[in-house]
Amino acid sequence: MSKWLIWLIIVSLLISVAGFVSSLVMNNGISRMQEELVTVDRMKNDILTYVTLERIEFSDYITAGSGGKNGMGEKLEEAARTCVKAADIIRSKEVIVKLQSIKEMLNKDIRLTEKLTASSGAEYTSIVTAKLSMEKEIFMEIVKVSSTIRIAVDRQLIEISFTAKLFYLLMLSVFILVTGGAALAAAKYFGKEKPELEFLIGRAVVDRETELYNSKYFEERLFELTEKAARFKDAVAVALISPDTSGISLKETGEAVKKQLRTYDLLARYNNSVAVILYKVTRKNADKVLKRLITTEALSGAKYKLVVFPKDSAKLEGLIKKLKS
Repeated sequence: MSKWLIWLIIVSLLISVAGFVSSLVMNNGISRMQEELVTVDRMKNDILTYVTLERIEFSDYITAGSGGKNGMGEKLEEAARTCVKAADIIRSKEVIVKLQSIKEMLNKDIRLTEKLTASSGAEYTSIVTAKLSMEKEIFMEIVKVSSTIRIAVDRQLIEISFTAKLFYLLMLSVFILVTGGAALAAAKYFGKEKPELEFLIGRAVVDRETELYNSKYFEERLFELTEKAARFKDAVAVALISPDTSGISLKETGEAVKKQLRTYDLLARYNNSVAVILYKVTRKNADKVLKRLITTEALSGAKYKLVVFPKDSAKLEGLIKKLKS
């Protein structure tokens, strides 16, 4: 065997090792991206929850017309701190800019809240209007964060894909020159398509069939919300909605339910049912909402099971057990 062929085989082996190491690096990068996406998306939901709770406190204050701040501003401060934590985790500059913008708006909202109780007359009306407008803008910006994360992830995927293609071409060239098994194995490795890549990142907490959150994420969020509810002495209503087996599919059931609920209510697939979490909603009000849902044309024939924290159970395991019974 000539020396140049031996050197080509050695080079092919080195490239194979380099390709293997690069694949580990790329897989590690993908895992980090997936973890960032799940964590920041969860934090985004926390921010949305805090702002929603603040809006409820604000509405109670406006209705009562007195009685001090009634806890207003505290949840906005929690939301601002969560923005800072999320910005420290995510590496995308676009997402960081969005989170910093939301934090600045939250700080402005906090200052408006501080001025509210000391104001009266025209100034009071002006602050109320400004606060309502500010919180509407905050809601809109929070919703935009998800699409910004998706764009950032897609951009990183393109970069990873481009790098993978370069290695593929390099390995293909070596394969043409050398018939060694190492070069062939490396070329096949880099020639593999990975159609599940985007799914693993984009659907880490989502059920593929229904496009709703999956049961694991449902239980995680239920635990977090019941912990918050315990601190604030609030109620959490949880329901399982089962479609008529001869009627619409589970995906269609989820879509129909989503149209009837608030934007911040959480929907998930739980076995063959649609699970709904209604934060700060009593049994009486939850029953009204659910009865109204199953009387709509789209959900005709559907049935539901309802449990309420902490009345039915003060523990997650107890809630889920009663929900399934």
